[in-house]
Amino acid sequence: MGLLILCQVSKEDLYQFKNEVKTYILETREALEKQIEQFRIEMRREIDNVRSETNSKMNLLAGLVAVLIGFVIGFGLWDRRTYLKPVEEKKADKEYVLKLESKVVELTNENEKLKQKVDILADVLEKVINYVKNSHMWRA
Repeated sequence: MGLLILCQVSKEDLYQFKNEVKTYILETREALEKQIEQFRIEMRREIDNVRSETNSKMNLLAGLVAVLIGFVIGFGLWDRRTYLKPVEEKKADKEYVLKLESKVVELTNENEKLKQKVDILADVLEKVINYVKNSHMWRA
């Protein structure tokens, strides 16, 4: 029965149906292309908006970091005496210790020299005492 229906369709009807399908496909294609192009335009706008927002937020963040760094450096320079006081104290302490060490070394050297001189004087004094005792000048 289906075969009979197909046989009754004329060539003109087939060409007309073919043209209608072709027209429908072309119209659908054009509509889809327009929708895709509109979607692309909207996506570009959205991407540009997101980029713009991201750039503005990054600029704000960079500005805040710069302000914070500037504040820390400014505070350090403004309060440099308190800021550098521990470093200066350590430096002064080290210099004082070095001076004391050099003074101790100097005094130790002087002490050694004095010991040598005292030893020499003791030897000389002993010799003088022995000389006086031997020369009969000593009366005991």
